[in-house]
Amino acid sequence: MKNAKTTPHIPNYTTVLRKIFAELSDLLDQMQTSLSNQSTAFTKQDWKTQEACVNQQNNLTAQLEIKQGEIDKICKQYKLPFSKAGILQLINAQSGGLKPELSKEWQALAIRLQKVRRAIEIQQKIVHHSQKSTQHLLNLMKGQTTQGELYQADGQKVKNESHHISAEA
Repeated sequence: MKNAKTTPHIPNYTTVLRKIFAELSDLLDQMQTSLSNQSTAFTKQDWKTQEACVNQQNNLTAQLEIKQGEIDKICKQYKLPFSKAGILQLINAQSGGLKPELSKEWQALAIRLQKVRRAIEIQQKIVHHSQKSTQHLLNLMKGQTTQGELYQADGQKVKNESHHISAEA
């Protein structure tokens, strides 16, 4: 009997990837719904709903990271980077007739991930702006302003009045 070395069998992950992609798609649907609900709650100043949406988004983000880890683990088995190109290489390494379908699923997911990421960034900017505006109003109500004090030439504070400052050449 020959002592020939055989190459290790690389398992076909098509079924696993399709399952992960379906789960990612479901999580993205939930995230988009939560972002929409948060936006509506924000315009209605429904803070309880907004807080619930943020909690839901945190949970969904954790679940998305778990799915990312599953794909990353598979990529590492092929010694591929966890990136859009790496995942496409992983898909192309699969055998069977589902490669084109799997590739299309990944491309659609990648686009949806970008859209959700962008929606989250926009939502964060809106919330940040609202927080800054609220803080500014609170400071005004307390009699605090973000402007520095004005002083006269003799070092005395200028009273809170309208001032026109001009420079001399």
